[in-house]
Amino acid sequence: MLDSANIIRHVTNQSTHVTESIWIGKLNNIRSRVSSVDEQDRKAIQRIEQGQTDDRIREICDALKNHPLIRWKDSIKRVVGLAVVTEPGLDQ
Repeated sequence: MLDSANIIRHVTNQSTHVTESIWIGKLNNIRSRVSSVDEQDRKAIQRIEQGQTDDRIREICDALKNHPLIRWKDSIKRVVGLAVVTEPGLDQ
């Protein structure tokens, strides 16, 4: 999730263009996946990490819990205590 500060607005704006699902998940292992070459990169990584705290994830889930298009990736499910599906195609 690159822009958690604006996720509700993004979902609202995009939901009119989506026919099936909007999947929301964390950007896992950001420090090992993203090269940080300057201060701007470091600030962007820090902003993303701060937007993915457990408290922020719970706020996002609470705000979008009744949205019919939203599907949660495992990284979110683990934070909020939802069951993680072990077989592909069974997620709801």
